[in-house]
Amino acid sequence: MALDRSGTLSQGPRANCVADPAGSRQPGPSTTWFNPAAFKQPVAGTFGSCGVGVTNGPGLKDLDLSVQKTIPMGEARRLEFRVEFFNFTNTPIYGGPNANVNSATFGQIVNALGERNIQVGLKFYF
Repeated sequence: MALDRSGTLSQGPRANCVADPAGSRQPGPSTTWFNPAAFKQPVAGTFGSCGVGVTNGPGLKDLDLSVQKTIPMGEARRLEFRVEFFNFTNTPIYGGPNANVNSATFGQIVNALGERNIQVGLKFYF
């Protein structure tokens, strides 16, 4: 909720809970993570009745992997080859659901990030 209707200049205003907020828990366009009909704007000058943590986002699942090989090249020299995979399984990392009651996408997850990145390095020690 973007607007503080309590008049206290709160940084985290709350809505009124009028029903069970459980929803489909599905990300993507036109699907809601929680039930948007469960929330209403509170009356001006009052605090909303919803508590902290009534809704949660989808969480984070990420696997990073690093593989390294050191190749000796004499007594004092060596070559190091390294490959790093960030988000190795290429699992989408979804953003949180839109929490603005006045938005057309209220309750929807509309963004994701975290495509797989691969980094290769070659280092020569002498």
